[in-house]
Amino acid sequence: MKRKWLKYERETRLTGFLLVMILSVVNLASILMFNHSVRQYRRQMEGHLAASARLAAENYRENTGLPADSIEAKWSALASISGISAIGLADSNGRWVAASNRYLLEAYLFPAVTDTEQAASWGKLTPGRMAYDPSQDYGFVNYSLREGLAGNVLVLLAPAGSLPSLESGARMQNIWSAVIFLAVLIGLFLYLRLIFNPFRSMARLARDNSGGEIPCGSDVELVMDSYQSMITELRQKGRDLNELYAKERVRADDLEQFSRQILDSVDKGIISIDTAGKVLACNPAARDIFGLAAIESCAEIFSREELEAVGRGARLMTKELENPSGRARTIQVEISDLKNSGGQRMGNNLVVSDITDIKRMEELEDISEKSALLENASRSLLARVKPGLQEIKQSLENFPGETVGLQLEKLERLIAEYGQYFSYRDQISDQPGSPDIVFASPAMQEVLNLAGKVAPADSTVLITGDSGTGKELIAREIHRLSPRAEKPFVTINCAALPENLLESELFGHVKGAFTGAGRDKPGLFRVAEGGSFFLDEIGELPLGLQAKILRAIQEKDITPVGGIKSLKIDIRLIAASNQNLEKMAAQGKFRQDLFYRLNVFPINLAPLSQRPEDIEPLVYHFMKKHSLKNKKKIESIEAGALAAMKKHCWPGNIRELENAIERATLVARSRKIKLEDLNIVLPADDEIEVSDGGGGLMAVSAKAAAKAEAELIEKILAQTGGNKSQAARRLQISYRVMLKKIKDYGLDKA
Repeated sequence: MKRKWLKYERETRLTGFLLVMILSVVNLASILMFNHSVRQYRRQMEGHLAASARLAAENYRENTGLPADSIEAKWSALASISGISAIGLADSNGRWVAASNRYLLEAYLFPAVTDTEQAASWGKLTPGRMAYDPSQDYGFVNYSLREGLAGNVLVLLAPAGSLPSLESGARMQNIWSAVIFLAVLIGLFLYLRLIFNPFRSMARLARDNSGGEIPCGSDVELVMDSYQSMITELRQKGRDLNELYAKERVRADDLEQFSRQILDSVDKGIISIDTAGKVLACNPAARDIFGLAAIESCAEIFSREELEAVGRGARLMTKELENPSGRARTIQVEISDLKNSGGQRMGNNLVVSDITDIKRMEELEDISEKSALLENASRSLLARVKPGLQEIKQSLENFPGETVGLQLEKLERLIAEYGQYFSYRDQISDQPGSPDIVFASPAMQEVLNLAGKVAPADSTVLITGDSGTGKELIAREIHRLSPRAEKPFVTINCAALPENLLESELFGHVKGAFTGAGRDKPGLFRVAEGGSFFLDEIGELPLGLQAKILRAIQEKDITPVGGIKSLKIDIRLIAASNQNLEKMAAQGKFRQDLFYRLNVFPINLAPLSQRPEDIEPLVYHFMKKHSLKNKKKIESIEAGALAAMKKHCWPGNIRELENAIERATLVARSRKIKLEDLNIVLPADDEIEVSDGGGGLMAVSAKAAAKAEAELIEKILAQTGGNKSQAARRLQISYRVMLKKIKDYGLDKA
């Protein structure tokens, strides 16, 4: 071991010495190469200037008889070709004989000197050598020539180029090479000390502990002896740790046994799973609930959708299943995180409870409540019918004849009224909703269920559906059921205002923001503070405002028009559109980030044509509403008219239905709305009976007119080759009315 350590020391020192030598050779080679490059560059520049000077001198000697201007012009051309800034010729007294740029020559050769000093300065120019003045920031170099010029001096002034930088770089390289060499020497010295100091320190410490009994020349043996004693001590500690581990293992086994006994005694099922869905632990109660002898994975007891819900962080789940005896059971699963001692999530704990009996008790309680309601309704019906029956009996006794028919008709209306109560009012009587929301279809029931689920949260809601389906009513219902019900509900139609006015209405403005802004305006976002804000027809929102709306939703702050300070807002946003926003976003007509931010909780309202069950209750609702409004006593609608309304497609949805009922209440000539009172177009092949008595002349005329109209439109379309625009012009109706009639008569399916 000692020989190995000595060999390691020699190799380390030799390696350091070689590194120093290699670095020295590299530094010296780089210095020589760089300085050689600088000298080569200087010689090339001097050669270029010497050649240019000889050309200039030869030019002067050949044209001594020419005026100075001609010589200067030739020198200017020569300077332009050879890249020289100026060429000049001066006599022995320092006067210029000729110069291509006298100002530049004097400025760089004799800066800030008098004429006398200038004459004396000519003697400082070394013929045939290049020089430059450091005071001129190495901008130019000069070159002088005297031979063959009759005592005159030829001076060339040229840009110094990279020469000053190269010479400065060479000097800096020499300095830095020396500095780096010294730094490497110091670093190597410190590195060797760092390597060998631990051995010396260990030996010194061992000597101090031994009281000086160990000789000074045995550092290696001393270190090795210390190392061996340390290994022996570590082995002893390892044996002690093994004994301690064995005791703790027995204790952990006891705790595990106690935990298993506790889990086995619990009547609720407890399942622990990891993040991959593998079962880590499961008590007997869970196996009994699911009817399995062993549960290895969650996939055995939960569907894919339920597992995805657990992965998304669901905390409560209800599931229907059948136990081994075949009886349907309902279980409830409470989900919590399974964490290790460090607080990191390792999976989930599932607590499974059998709530079949609780569910059955709730259903029985609900049935009992509905039975009581039905009993009260029946009693109320009988109480209302009995006076009518008594009146009929008296009429039969005292006023025979036509009076009997009138009383029978009254009884019919009375029974129809309360029959209608049982036909649809019982379906909505348990809905604590707005009185304007009238329905009987499962589709609308699902919409209200969704509204009830999202109302307690502050999530953004996007309501979609055709115009007239009641999107604003659903928005108001969400607000009514939310914790913000006592706060304002503010609505605005994005299609009703131009962009500049819409921005001011939404965000408000400060005084002087634009012409006419004579005072500060808070804006509707701030008016709705603490409440709900309904953006109707958000698909019509200009792109310029969409980014600001997105910021208002995400950051909960707005900046008024013309203002510089943002204001915090607390609102719940509900948006609605009759357009396909997803398609508009794909086409670039609507911001995708705003669409995804709005589409947190989508609710879609089906058109009235897809939920005909709602037509009858809506008819009676609007009939009662507009009867009171117009002070007319309309009590019923004939069966033929109601059947016609159920067959109509209602492109305008509930809004169109309400308008039709309002018109019918105004034009009705009796207490019953008839088919001729409705301004709707029946299909050409309609088989509806217009009334219980076989119909009247007006009803027959309406059917004949509809049939003739359909035949005429079909004929014109055939003549125009299916061109709807041309057919509309020939029939003198608008294109929109043309499309509606084609759809109503079913001509688009022909």
